[in-house]
Amino acid sequence: MSFNKKSPAQSLLPFTYNCSNCPLKKQGYCEGIEDLRNYSMEHPSLIGCYDLERLEKYLSEVFDRLILPPNNFHQEKINLCELPFGVAYGNIDLTQYNNVPLFAVSMNIFLKDSGDFAFRDMAHLKKTLKIPTNAKVALIGTSSEKIQQAFWRVSERLKLLERIVEFNFEWVTSTTFPVWDENPRADQIIHQFRNYLITDLMAEKGLPVIPFVYPYNESDYQTFSNWIKDRPSINKVAVLAQYYESDNQFLQLVTNIEKIQEYAEKELQFLIVGVTKKSKLEKALSKFKNASIISWSPYYEAFLKGKMYDLNLKSEQRLDIDKSSVAFENYKTFRQVLEQIRKESNKQNYKFNQQ
Repeated sequence: MSFNKKSPAQSLLPFTYNCSNCPLKKQGYCEGIEDLRNYSMEHPSLIGCYDLERLEKYLSEVFDRLILPPNNFHQEKINLCELPFGVAYGNIDLTQYNNVPLFAVSMNIFLKDSGDFAFRDMAHLKKTLKIPTNAKVALIGTSSEKIQQAFWRVSERLKLLERIVEFNFEWVTSTTFPVWDENPRADQIIHQFRNYLITDLMAEKGLPVIPFVYPYNESDYQTFSNWIKDRPSINKVAVLAQYYESDNQFLQLVTNIEKIQEYAEKELQFLIVGVTKKSKLEKALSKFKNASIISWSPYYEAFLKGKMYDLNLKSEQRLDIDKSSVAFENYKTFRQVLEQIRKESNKQNYKFNQQ
């Protein structure tokens, strides 16, 4: 997922290795050691391959909660508008903007460090974040890994999934347990399992849910293919873009999304989360014309910097305008840029088809 994530783990060398007893290898989820350094990593934050007892403990936590694939993921209720307005904590009053079709709140805001909710109910959330009382709100499962882990630990005991239902979000996404390139294969696989499992559990509770998908290698793409074939009502999936920092890295994400589409063996609509640069939006929307984009940058550019976007999504400070107005203007400009990119892409496709 990331090209520059540095793990705190240390390699244990020299060592001997044996994959024959690994449950992930036995069940066909892992093809064996790809990188000796990753195999040998040990750290409290990681699920390593070297310690089979620890690996089996975390794998059992997932398998013990497995359910049969739900018949319906309720995606027919999800209208992926072009650009939900991502909001967070901050002294920005957006209560007057009733014409925003959808607001988006991340799990990083929705959850406390303990993994429990930061809000009593939807009314409390809207009042705290200063959005309209009649606003429609979606919950996006992005947060720090620390918060993801806390949510996982307490979700059963505190009945968090049942309680999410009571908030009446328009729709939700799965969690986003990360799949870092440099982490052990066991860590990558079990994190993907958790994201898939949370998707199933949310759907079982009746929540309209979009799964985040993080395939790392061909084995993961095949696992995804098998997973989505067993869930035919899913036609929308989410991908996380924010860690693909350079334009070249973002091209890799575009390739990954194309492979997700290929392995799904059906038409998908993509929710692409964390795109901020115009050049990246152009690359994404030229390939995936019906994709929906979520970005918190219009809000944070206003809240943290008091900066307003131009039509190239470059920002400059505007001290003469209050931050609430700047945030809304940034949101409108971002939408305008998306609309223009789509129009240009459609023109190019028309010219190509006429040749």
